[in-house]
Amino acid sequence: MEVPMKRITLLSALFLVFAFSVRADPPNLTPPPADADETAWTQFGENLVVALKSDNDGLQLSALQHIVVYGDQIDVSDAKFELVRLFRDNKDDRVRMTALNALSKLNDSWVADFLNRTARFESDPHMAGLIYHAAVANERG
Repeated sequence: MEVPMKRITLLSALFLVFAFSVRADPPNLTPPPADADETAWTQFGENLVVALKSDNDGLQLSALQHIVVYGDQIDVSDAKFELVRLFRDNKDDRVRMTALNALSKLNDSWVADFLNRTARFESDPHMAGLIYHAAVANERG
């Protein structure tokens, strides 16, 4: 049975449209130079938020590490719930610790309250102490 050429062309076109519409370029996570203007740092922070909200584990981890390093120079408060989710739900303790460190950079009263409540119910005393210190860091901000 021969498939009409119009149908093959249409299916090929739909496939290409779908393939290119689904694939989005990842955000640029290259930090701006130290002497960059405020606009560059704002864009960098927005890119980190996009990366944290993605489903790509590698992008999320890279964004976490950048927040830990550059957290005092950027605003990623729009991603606080993603940071909390990574801290609370990730099975890898290294990811949880990095997310906790990133949370400590937010200077957000809601995050401080969340961390204080979480520290009270943490079964690992070492982790509870780290959570408490991250909460205190947010209260100072």
